[in-house]
Amino acid sequence: MRVLSQPMAPSIWRPAVALAIGLSCAPGTPAGQPAMLDAGTEGGYVFTIEAKTVARDGERVRFRLLAANEAGADHYDSTIEVDCTHRTRRQLTAVADDGQGHVKQYGSEMASPHPISQGTRADRELRLVCARVGLQAAGQPLRAAAASELVDAGTDADGAHAIFIDTVRRQDPLIGYMLQTIAPGQANATRQHIQADCARKLRAVIHDDEAAAGTRVMAYRAAAGSREARELAIACALPEGPRSRWFAGFVVTSDGVVIAPHERTLGCAAIVTGPGPARQVLELIANEDDMTLLRLRRGGPWQVLPAADTPPSRGRQAVTMLGVSGVEPRVSAAFAERMGANQRDPGWPQVRTLAGHALPEGLVWDASGNAVGIALALGRPQARADQTWVRLLPAQEIRRRLALHQLSWMTAAARPADPERTMRQALAATLPLTCADTVAAR
Repeated sequence: MRVLSQPMAPSIWRPAVALAIGLSCAPGTPAGQPAMLDAGTEGGYVFTIEAKTVARDGERVRFRLLAANEAGADHYDSTIEVDCTHRTRRQLTAVADDGQGHVKQYGSEMASPHPISQGTRADRELRLVCARVGLQAAGQPLRAAAASELVDAGTDADGAHAIFIDTVRRQDPLIGYMLQTIAPGQANATRQHIQADCARKLRAVIHDDEAAAGTRVMAYRAAAGSREARELAIACALPEGPRSRWFAGFVVTSDGVVIAPHERTLGCAAIVTGPGPARQVLELIANEDDMTLLRLRRGGPWQVLPAADTPPSRGRQAVTMLGVSGVEPRVSAAFAERMGANQRDPGWPQVRTLAGHALPEGLVWDASGNAVGIALALGRPQARADQTWVRLLPAQEIRRRLALHQLSWMTAAARPADPERTMRQALAATLPLTCADTVAAR
């Protein structure tokens, strides 16, 4: 168990609180000099790094990465380069062998650098190779969470503070939760794990090296009338998370790979879909910056709306969006618009709808019946007058990210669309998902 210690007062020995969001840890240095380094598993593949190939070039590290499918004979042999300072990764070359005589070579078409998300297998890989050559992988700036996921916990000289609703965990008399702080003038957020004793008004910040049960941590009494006292009063009155909140997931492969908005999965101990006997917990493949990759464990083959092979048009393109409102699907007519259409989010294409019909996420398709992308709001959709804008993650970008996990989203040639057939495919490819407690979900 963890110990909350009050300065100059007897210690309080209580069981530790298990928080919903785990902290990413870098693996330890292997004993001796193994020929292959464990780089984790992902999407049914086991990844290893050839130790002798790890080479430093300034702030970058280059190495040979091998992947083998756990269920078959297919192998992937690639040369990877990571930037330890900027947390980016790119594949320079690769050879894919499916074990059945089909060999494909990749080159510069996959060599563009992309950011590495915290807590993913690629993050573990980054930390491992950077540490091996004497570099430290930089931490990832955190975006502010959506207002709907937070409760205001007051402002002081350090910034604006808010409690993540879904991270509240209780083990009487202790309570644990995660606190977001945005410093004055800053766009990025910091996050801290807090543990408190509500009855005695003691509050402690749990640091990375204190996460293990049995560690003695210093707790301080929140002064009456202070911001910390207000934070404790709010946290102690909150129900334990996660809430049973619904959001949309989208099937992109016939064997059940699902994309969901990353911000929506924050604080979820498990992601669940399906009623009654069909209820199942989805397997986590990876957390990306904008999206979470999941896999349905049973059922299928799953219906997939094919992806467009070209990006959305540079101007305005009439599209249809289907998302989830509560547990039911809802359709909205919309426009896909170029980057810059939303002043708050200028770096991405946007989906524009009428304010009364806005969906925070949705599968978006064109007149040819192909998905042009997925709408993923990072917060409440931006509204101006009677119009609402939501970020569009283009199908091409999703396909590129899936390829990094040896996954693909099928494409279809442009053709006159059968609107009813397209709608049925989109409905089948859209899943109502919800947060759930791991034990109850299983």
